[in-house]
Amino acid sequence: MREKRLCSAFTLIELLVVIAVIAVLLAITLPALKEARNSARSTACLSNERSIAAALVSYADDFKRIIPRECGSSDLSVPAVPLNSAPALRSDERVTISWAFNLRPYLDPLAHARDKLGGKNNDCFETASYYHDPARVRDRHTLHYAANGFRFSAPGVSAGTKPPSPLDLVRSPSETFYLTCFSEDSDELRARAWYSADSSTLQISQFYDLWAPSHLAGVADMETPTPGTAQRIAPRRHGGVCNVARFDGHASPVTGPTVKDLSRWDDGDYRPGPP
Repeated sequence: MREKRLCSAFTLIELLVVIAVIAVLLAITLPALKEARNSARSTACLSNERSIAAALVSYADDFKRIIPRECGSSDLSVPAVPLNSAPALRSDERVTISWAFNLRPYLDPLAHARDKLGGKNNDCFETASYYHDPARVRDRHTLHYAANGFRFSAPGVSAGTKPPSPLDLVRSPSETFYLTCFSEDSDELRARAWYSADSSTLQISQFYDLWAPSHLAGVADMETPTPGTAQRIAPRRHGGVCNVARFDGHASPVTGPTVKDLSRWDDGDYRPGPP
């Protein structure tokens, strides 16, 4: 007689138990994996800011201690590129040094500041991974940080924009903020105003500065934000905190209220600006 083979199989209850165990394990591990991913993104962002801050200090050493602040046309004694460079500059490209454009050669050996294209085939910072915050939602913006362009006339009194100035005039470089995470732009309010099909790398770089109190705190409840007044920082991007770099070259996370505090951006240089 042939022996009967015994077939073993899971019962329905056993299958349900296995599924329940898997579900419990997923419930335990997925939040941990998400937290680990967010932590890695925050660390990468912080590393970017440290690199930018180190480039700032190196730039100051090479250019008589002058550093980029607000990029505009108020003081062309320190232009971002030679004003007679080719391709020719449009009127909106005749600007002072910009942190994103003029620090880039210290972060990328192929970049330069000899013309408005920047040595990277006018990539408009699309390939500049050191300027990309991995935690930020991807959109048209290719710069994910914003720098301190505040002028102060007295402690806590914001007085418009500040052109390139000496690093050595910053009263407390280890405490004063220079750079932080740029905000989201879900409605493309700023992207529509700042980007166009014929934008140059230099032109785009001029917008990522902080110079109005609303860039930190946002506009008042009854006001409609514009590209010039809307909040430009992301106070809670990294698990309720925000990364900042300081004038002395170091970077660290700070709380949302701290990065929104105008006094933390006050460089202590109260010299009068141009009339």
